[in-house]
Parts: sequence; C-alpha cells; structure tokens
Amino acid sequence: MNLKPSADANKLRLLFFSFVFLLNACWLYSISHRFLLDPDTFTHIGIGREIWETGRFPHHDEYSHSFFGYPWIAKEWLSQIILYFAHYFGGWNLVVVLITFALSLAGSLLYLFLSLRINNSLAVILSYLALVLSMQTYLARPHILTFPLLLIWTEYLLRASEQARAPCFWLLPVIAVWANLHGTFTIGLAITRLCFLSFFEHVRFTQIRELASWVLFLWPCVAVSLVHPYGYKAILISFSVIQNEWLNLPGEWSAVDVVSEPIHELALFVLLFFLLTFGLKLRFAKSIFVLVILHLFLSHIRFAYLFYYLLPLITSFEIETQHPRISSSTWTATLEDGVSIFLKTNAITLSIVLGFAYVVITGSFLALSNISPQENIAPRRALNFARATGLTGNVLNPGEFGGFLIFEGVKTFVDGRNDQLFRGDFLRNILKSQAADGDEPLNQQLRDYQIGWTLLRPADPRNQKLDNKPNWRRVYEDEAAVIHAPAANAVR
Repeated sequence: MNLKPSADANKLRLLFFSFVFLLNACWLYSISHRFLLDPDTFTHIGIGREIWETGRFPHHDEYSHSFFGYPWIAKEWLSQIILYFAHYFGGWNLVVVLITFALSLAGSLLYLFLSLRINNSLAVILSYLALVLSMQTYLARPHILTFPLLLIWTEYLLRASEQARAPCFWLLPVIAVWANLHGTFTIGLAITRLCFLSFFEHVRFTQIRELASWVLFLWPCVAVSLVHPYGYKAILISFSVIQNEWLNLPGEWSAVDVVSEPIHELALFVLLFFLLTFGLKLRFAKSIFVLVILHLFLSHIRFAYLFYYLLPLITSFEIETQHPRISSSTWTATLEDGVSIFLKTNAITLSIVLGFAYVVITGSFLALSNISPQENIAPRRALNFARATGLTGNVLNPGEFGGFLIFEGVKTFVDGRNDQLFRGDFLRNILKSQAADGDEPLNQQLRDYQIGWTLLRPADPRNQKLDNKPNWRRVYEDEAAVIHAPAANAVR
C-alpha cells in the first residue's frame, strides 16, 4: 500500500529527528567535561536543595555574609530544583545527562521545524552547525533547560505570522514555564512583539479579526509570565541585568572575540557570502528581528545560541519560497528512490532502534563515567583543610569559589549572583583591592567584613599582599587555592 507523500515525509522526519537526537547526544557526551566548568552550577543546585528541603522561597540573601539579609529572590527556582533532583538522584553524571538531553532535544526540534520548509539534508546540517557553534554557552545552568521552549515558542509564533493567522493560546503555558526556569523569558516576550510586527506588516488592516486576536494574545503573554512565586519582581530583575557593571568584565558577558574564537568570524563570513551570492529578501519586521539577535550575539557571547538557533528559523520561510530548489516540497517529491523507500518503509522500526541506542549510550555514561567539577572552581582539599584546622569566621573568596561555598554551606564574600547582589561600590572595591596599589581597599574589606580567613586562587594578587602583612600567615596552598589566616590563629 503506497503512502501519500506527506505521510512518507513525516515518517522520514521522525526517523531523522531520532537520528539527529542521537548524533547530538553522542557529540555532547564527548564534550561533557565542559558542562561543569561554571561555579554557578553549584549555586543553583545548592539553592534548589534549600528550596526543596525548606519548602519556602527566599526573599532575602541567606548565602553570603557580605549581603546577608539584603533583598534577593530565587527567580530561577524551577530549574534550580530540577538541577538539584538530577544531582541528588544521579550525582554529576545525571546533571550532565539532563543538560545533554535538553541540548539534544533543542537541536532535534530545530531540525524538525526546518525540515518542514527546506531540504531535509540541509535541515540536518544547519541544526548540527547551530548546536556546535553555540557551544560556548553550554554549561549546567538553568538557561540550557529553556532552549527547547525558545524554539517551540519562536517557531509557532513565526508560523502564525507567516500564515496570516493568530497564534494558538496553547502556547501560553510555554512562556509560563519558561518564566519560572530562567530570566530569558523576557526575550520570549520580545520575540512575541517582533512576530506581531511581522504579522501586521504582512496583513496590515485586511484581517481585523486575526489582528484583534494577536493583540489579545500579547497581554496574556505578560500575565502568565507573572504566574511566578515572586510575581512581577522576576521581570524587573531580568531587565535590570542590562545595567549591571559585571557586563563590562571579561567572561560570558564579553563581546565576541574573533581572535580567540575565529569560528564565529568564519560563520559570519560564510553567511554573508551566501546572502550576497544567492540573496534573500526579508520583510522589514523580520530584518529587525535578525538585527536584534545579531546585536545580542556580537555584544555578549552568551547569546550566541539566540543567533545560531533562531536565524535559520526566521529565514527558512523565505528560503522555501525564494529558493524552491532547496525547499521541503522539492525534497518530498524525490522520495521514490531505493534508499528513501527503504527508510520510509522501516522508519518506525529504525526510530525505535535509534531510541534504544540512546538509552544504552546514556546508561553506559551514567554507569561508567566519573565526571565532576574541577578543583579550580571546587577547592575541596582547601576547604577540608580549613574545616579540619578549625578556621572560623567570615571568608574572603573570589567569585569563582562562591558557588562551591554555597553548595558546602559556607557563607560567601562574593559569588555569581551578581544580577541582584555584589554590585556598585562593592564590585569596584574588589577590583581596587586586586590592583597593585590596593592594600588599603583590601585592609578595609578585612575590617569591614570581619574576615577570619581567606580562600583565594593562587594567581590572585591579594595573596601577595596578605603575605606581606605581619598579622597574616599563609597556612595552606595547592594548585587550586591558597588559604591565609590571622597569625594568632594560623595552624600549619
């Protein structure tokens, strides 16, 4: 019995969805060590554990001694609990599996959505390239869990705008969940507005009913994002990030560096070459959409995924109509060769086999891997020494150790929660204390925060300053950390 071409195509899409998912997972497992390079992973797991065990949502800082009692909210509470559960039930291996699953699903969804409009092979290639080119952002942190939601949200809003109809209200739970997972839900709200502008540019006032439905959709998007333990505060804090002084420091908020990471320059050059050679015309609103995500990408490397994931989605509608030779309909019309017939006939069976292969590979990873964060963000030996020798009082630590200290129940001097804390004069004084002439700012910190011991990285310039202070002694050092204590309390 011959299947209709659309049914054949859908079966092949299911097969390739499974194949892309397995391909993504295998590659991600091969680079899984990089997922645990960020100290904030400890922070999120520690806060998730606290929320789950106490059954309450914090409204004031309880994890530092420098800002203890200051207003602070766990706006990413849902992903923090998910990360805690993964760590509780399967240790660091299961945390990696969770992140790998979310990323593999995101890459597979990108393939699936692209394959509806462009050639299947091209959809596979573009989805895999998007996954690889965005790897700088791949850390065991809440934003990763939102990648599938980002793609679903953008795809269905774009599809509604291109088909000159209102979006379905079943999308609202997506933004509601997203809002409780990570603060980037505000980007989702911005995407809604951009898609509405694209719709309006498409139909103007010719479809008043659909236009009214779009307008009605815009307001519930904001309303459901307020279904959050902290209500409107989560939105305010997400927007306040753009005024954060930490954005000017090296790290994930840095601009793209084409010298140290030339792959991005190459990707942009290849993209520009194809646009100049083959051309692609977008409507005004969609051009603005592309420019917005390009600006975010070039300004902050952490937003690379927005550009690489969303650009193919945004332009795939125009590729389908303006370059029909690489459209999905052209590919669907060529499904009568021997290989295609074999694949579509056995698509369900092969998909199950690929799914089983994923289960086996994941089970093997869980059973055989022994992955854990490195000492340069988790100075376990140094902390064990401090506890064994009875060092007490407030600790002076760098931000890189803050997450680990939260995880271990030690109140921090500074940690990665700089979206709400550790800003302004506090940040500037830390930078001054690390400068060559920073002895007085360091002395002020030791006095004002009643520092009882220090836990610093070996290369931290404050170590040398402490070495030169007669009332402080270096009591411990290894390749990951150095500890100083007041001379009267120092124990070697």
